[in-house]
Amino acid sequence: MRVAFLIERRNLYRLLGPVVDRALERGWEIECWHDWGQPRTGPKGSEFPATTPDFRHGRPAVRTFVGADGVAALCAGARPDAVIALRQPAAGEKPMATRWFGLQYTLDVAELPEQAIRDPIRRVLVSLGGGCHDAALRTVLAAVDATLDCVTIDVAPGARGAMDLGFVPRRPANRAVVHAGLPELRGLILDSDVAITGAGMTLYELAATGTPTVTITMVGNQAASAAALSGAGAALSVGIVDGAGRGTALESHLGRLARDVALRAELGRRARSRIDGRGAVRVAQETERMVGSAR
Repeated sequence: MRVAFLIERRNLYRLLGPVVDRALERGWEIECWHDWGQPRTGPKGSEFPATTPDFRHGRPAVRTFVGADGVAALCAGARPDAVIALRQPAAGEKPMATRWFGLQYTLDVAELPEQAIRDPIRRVLVSLGGGCHDAALRTVLAAVDATLDCVTIDVAPGARGAMDLGFVPRRPANRAVVHAGLPELRGLILDSDVAITGAGMTLYELAATGTPTVTITMVGNQAASAAALSGAGAALSVGIVDGAGRGTALESHLGRLARDVALRAELGRRARSRIDGRGAVRVAQETERMVGSAR
């Protein structure tokens, strides 16, 4: 079976990468179609690469495209059995015969163990997603520093390079460590006792490991995810990133988590019950079903 993955920026490998690897494991013929319609130099140039990341079960072929016409040309020329993307096709992008599998999110962290609840809190993971969120990061760091003592704050700023947040903890036993350019957060997630994160992909990864989490809605399309998990008692939420009283709400949540080990355990249990980490397997199975039924 030939399957193409639409990669419109490098960061999408974090979401689609597990599905690519599951497809390679099944022996499928895999291509990754990279969007070269954006500038490949400058601060965002690394988001539009010429090669794929390393996978456990092989290396896909790479083709490049520019715009909807480019996607349509690849569909017509390569004739994949299915295209897998994180959206539905745009007008004119998909020839009628092409099967297109549009996803919202997928997650494959089945190999990540459930977190043990450790007390007291000693490591806090802060991951607000890609882009420049320096002001929000400083607010988060100040809230952690004001609430918790003797903690290491691990800051994961996405694909950005070395950065100086201009933040110095007031508590002498606290320290902030910036982990720039990490390809994945597995190690930091497993080391963390509590996490503060945007409500995107990282929230699902943390939920799958049962890590007690406070969410910040960084963009509008994250609001539903934050509301769903907080409404289910699986995470705490401070609302939208630029909302009034964000720092005060964060300090309140962190104080509750520090004082209440049972609350942390319950958040972790409920989060893990919602996210099983087997999304990539289900996507591969559904792709086989969809292609098989059309033949």
